[in-house]
Amino acid sequence: HVGGLGTVGADVFPASFDYVALGHLHRPQAVGGREAMRYAGSPMALSFSEAGDAKEARVLDFTDGALVQNTGAALPALRELVQLKIKHEELEKALVEFTPPATELEPWIEITVDGATSGQTIVETVNTLMEGKRCKVLRVIATQMANDLALKADESDTAPDEILNNPDAVFAR
Repeated sequence: HVGGLGTVGADVFPASFDYVALGHLHRPQAVGGREAMRYAGSPMALSFSEAGDAKEARVLDFTDGALVQNTGAALPALRELVQLKIKHEELEKALVEFTPPATELEPWIEITVDGATSGQTIVETVNTLMEGKRCKVLRVIATQMANDLALKADESDTAPDEILNNPDAVFAR
């Protein structure tokens, strides 16, 4: 729980409160199952982990000081955050075929390339393939496939545990 947010329970707010508006959490949500106690969420995505999340504003109607209606109103995404996960061997085809979403502001893109061996080369390739598309690539992450990282018994006379317990052997490998 970031910042101790998980340590405050819904029970600290008395039932006599018609509505409790809380802040900071990025995703809109009710607290403790109580619809009249909510985190509003941010009005726009603030990180790629929120790509695709629905954003909303709350519309509250009060009559004679009492809450009579509590509804969410969807907020449009003026700028979308898009995460693409692509295998290295499919990179060129995937990016040539990629069409950025049509939003008011230029979409921002994060691309993870699985099986890449050189980060700099991948960034150059991605930038070349995305040229002319109405979007901005903010981050390219080059990863190696799990199989490439696995220590295989037939590749070494040394057992994996023995290698991992020896930092010099890890760096040599």
